[in-house]
Amino acid sequence: MSLLDDLQAVNAAFNAAIDCGDASAAARQFTNTSVCIAPTDPVVQGTAELTAWFQSWIDAGLTNTRDRDFIAESAGGFA
Repeated sequence: MSLLDDLQAVNAAFNAAIDCGDASAAARQFTNTSVCIAPTDPVVQGTAELTAWFQSWIDAGLTNTRDRDFIAESAGGFA
């Protein structure tokens, strides 16, 4: 399996979890040391913060995530 295949599998599992309203399952697609940086939100790190952040998306009515993908970019020691 290639890195691209791995990322596509994570995106599919993440999107399915959000679509089902399961913020915990969405957060489990990331490690506890993961850092997510969104242009309009504070930096979020770790599964607990990710779960709360994804729950806020669900509470706001985010659905149909099929066209939304996380991407991995390198920045210093991060990817």
